[in-house]
Amino acid sequence: MGEPNPPFGQELLEIASQLIQPRLLPGEDLDAFLSGATFLATERAQVHDRAPISLDLLFILFIFGLCPWQPDLSQDVRDRLSAFRQDLFARAAAAGDLTIIRNAVPAATLLLPVESVEILLARHEVKDFLRT
Repeated sequence: MGEPNPPFGQELLEIASQLIQPRLLPGEDLDAFLSGATFLATERAQVHDRAPISLDLLFILFIFGLCPWQPDLSQDVRDRLSAFRQDLFARAAAAGDLTIIRNAVPAATLLLPVESVEILLARHEVKDFLRT
């Protein structure tokens, strides 16, 4: 899949890497996740009809349970999100096809406010915002 595409500068991606790496489980690939997350953040900006901003990337970390400032998730939700991330980003990287990721994260999810995702995560409703 190559290097993450701009719109995010190297400094932001390095900060994101430092936040994400400790939260990934063994077998999850940081570069594959960052590439896919950058792609989804850009998609989120597009559905909001604006240029990407750092909060778009933070939102993607949040929906995948990797944001350090989100409330603690239950072990069940953490396990489901990790398995989903590992499978999704590995398949996209192997195929070199980011549309695999787009198909797993509906545009409606990208339009949600963070608070709505937080409620769904608290209710263990991963299937309500990701196509698992």
